[in-house]
Amino acid sequence: MGTDDALEAIFAGGITNAVVGIGYMGKGTIRQQLYRKLKDIGFNLPIIIDPSAVVSSSAVIDEGTFIGKCAVINADASICKMAIINTKALIEHECIVGDFTHVAVGAVLCGQVQVGEAAFVGANATVIQGVSVGKSAIIGANCTVLRDLEGNMKYYGVKNPRGGLIFSLSVPVGICHTLLARYESRGVA
Repeated sequence: MGTDDALEAIFAGGITNAVVGIGYMGKGTIRQQLYRKLKDIGFNLPIIIDPSAVVSSSAVIDEGTFIGKCAVINADASICKMAIINTKALIEHECIVGDFTHVAVGAVLCGQVQVGEAAFVGANATVIQGVSVGKSAIIGANCTVLRDLEGNMKYYGVKNPRGGLIFSLSVPVGICHTLLARYESRGVA
């Protein structure tokens, strides 16, 4: 089909629906830029829901959202525009998932969780009921979130099977990779 430069010609040719097929790639800005470009041209961004997903009739799903295989969106949840609710993710009652947020495979948002714009909830992470996750926060795979999280930070940790936390890190997104490399070089992470 060509590059992004061909989008105007595609739209002029009568194709009016578009889907952004890019997931979370370290930050949500790529998807945000594509969304803005598509909307400026005039494209519609339909909601894509896999037939195996279960979506409550009282849930509100905004444009451009993707809901994957066996995902569940329960009563009165609100999924804002361009969100990704991936395979087997569970969004419980009255949750709010912000614009451009990605809830990864198997992640669970318990009831009344609020996730800010452009956040990422990693695979099999669980966010406990009533917790708020800030804009552009990144929650690592398998984390259990027990308290509100600030935006623009990365959060991850590894639990000891016998109890207690072996490793936990919450740092501003920009310096996280440098710190993690230091921990890995010491055999800590």
